[in-house]
Amino acid sequence: MRLVPALLVFLTSYMALAADAHDAHSNEIPAMVKWQVINLAILGAILYKYGKQPTIEFFKARQTDYLKQAEKSKVLFQEAEKEYHDIEQRLKTLNATAADSIEKAKKDAEGVRKNIVAEAQTTATRIKDEAQTTAKIEAQKTTLKAKQDIVLQSLMTARQVLTTDIGSQDHQKLQSEFNKNIEAVNP
Repeated sequence: MRLVPALLVFLTSYMALAADAHDAHSNEIPAMVKWQVINLAILGAILYKYGKQPTIEFFKARQTDYLKQAEKSKVLFQEAEKEYHDIEQRLKTLNATAADSIEKAKKDAEGVRKNIVAEAQTTATRIKDEAQTTAKIEAQKTTLKAKQDIVLQSLMTARQVLTTDIGSQDHQKLQSEFNKNIEAVNP
């Protein structure tokens, strides 16, 4: 609708310019300019008649599209704002509980340390007891081996003495004493 007045203003100014240029020679508008104005007016009318509705529809579609995008942007902005406030609230909570969390972690670490120390002491005591038991067993084995070596040495010495220096009566007497000693050692 605004196109027609704008077109008329343009045509009038164009005709006035053409008239001024022609006034220098004559007061009449040249026929060529008149036909150009008529052709331009016809072209304007055709464009107006056939281009008005598609142009209106095009801009309405763009307006609708823009409004949809604006609505989506508004919703997204509200969601982002909500997330921002949620994150901000969580940060405030974390900052408020940071000292408590650190204190709790220190207490937990102290408890773990005490458990580790107690476990290490228990393990050390167990290892010490096992070492003492092992030492006693080894001492007993060593004593037994020493006794066995002494007995074997005594037997060898006695056999040597018996075979060379002692008679059969002495031999029987020593053998009975030896058996008594063996029985006393190995009950």
